[in-house]
Amino acid sequence: MILVVILSELSVTIENQILASKKPSLIIIKQCLEHYKKQIARAGAPVRRKRKLADVEIENLQGKRTKTHETRSKNTARKAATTLTERMDENLEHTSIQELDSNTLNTTPTN
Repeated sequence: MILVVILSELSVTIENQILASKKPSLIIIKQCLEHYKKQIARAGAPVRRKRKLADVEIENLQGKRTKTHETRSKNTARKAATTLTERMDENLEHTSIQELDSNTLNTTPTN
């Protein structure tokens, strides 16, 4: 879809450039193709990589690069805590109520 839009823009640009310029049309076509070849290459790149590069570029402009790394480490810590609590919940599900009762009975101090 993106390529269709880029190619339609390319054809309109070439027509306009040829009509407005006195340069030979092949030179204009070559210049336009070079410009749009870069856009087509960007459109073919994986979306995640494009988004990541754009985010880094924006963060660099705003000076927020370190904040992003702090946020990522906090998110990693949250994920670790979540998986730990999930494992504890799974262990409790597998432990029967009788085992819990016998453990509490065995741990009561005797005088």
